[in-house]
Amino acid sequence: MYTFEDLNTITPGGIPLLDIVTGYIREKNLNFIVAQGRCSNRRAADLAPQELTSWMAAFAACTFSKVSCPDLRPCPPFMAADLDEAAKTATLVFLIDLTQEAQGGMASKFYSKILGALSSQFFAANPGISRLFFPFGLADTATGKGLGLEKAESGTWIILKDRGEFI
Repeated sequence: MYTFEDLNTITPGGIPLLDIVTGYIREKNLNFIVAQGRCSNRRAADLAPQELTSWMAAFAACTFSKVSCPDLRPCPPFMAADLDEAAKTATLVFLIDLTQEAQGGMASKFYSKILGALSSQFFAANPGISRLFFPFGLADTATGKGLGLEKAESGTWIILKDRGEFI
């Protein structure tokens, strides 16, 4: 898993890692489920080239990103969030994957489970954070051991129970 610093500084073979990930997103026509903190569900092919470039620059500028690239072959989903260490919270800014999700404001049970697992990885990488906000609803399948859900007006918080107050 690479961090946002890695996206901006690693250049395997002289190619910036951000360019490798952007090229993969374009090649596979991945879906921006969340873009700039809002549900988007826009495929890379539907974006103007400058819009994709702008979104990826914003992705790389977030205070946290999760990009898996074994052998420099990107593996979605990719996520980026802004952290508020003082409040112990994070807000999902980008979520990029193969599928379309949360089109009606609610993720499927299956994808909610995937996001629960992704959230567990997120919390492991960010020990100072106890709450992660998604700008759409999540099914209760998102909660695994130690995780809880809290509905919000415009989305859902996944809460790490042993680090945060679970309501």
